[in-house]
Amino acid sequence: MIRMIAWTSLMLFICSCGTSRPCTEAGDLRGIPEIKGDKKCFQRKNAEGRYVNDGTFRQVHRNGKPAIEGEFKMGEKNGLWSIYDEDGKKTAEKYYVNGVERQVPLPKD
Repeated sequence: MIRMIAWTSLMLFICSCGTSRPCTEAGDLRGIPEIKGDKKCFQRKNAEGRYVNDGTFRQVHRNGKPAIEGEFKMGEKNGLWSIYDEDGKKTAEKYYVNGVERQVPLPKD
């Protein structure tokens, strides 16, 4: 039992020593409305050793419905970003290439 408590304590200590940054500090969220709710993102170290958002970014409203969905590529918004109201209805779409907003590409026939 003591070993189990010691092992659990050690694992909690190791996990709490991470240096990753909150989603809002590790990627550019300009142009995206501030929404109160949980954020989920993936991070990795860039060439300078700083943590940046990289991969899927999701935020939900307090009621659990989607608020924002998009992708980061090494700290820059990339691809289609969708914004939803509190009922989960899509209200806006923005398209980014390496952090620069572009026209949403039309579907190919």
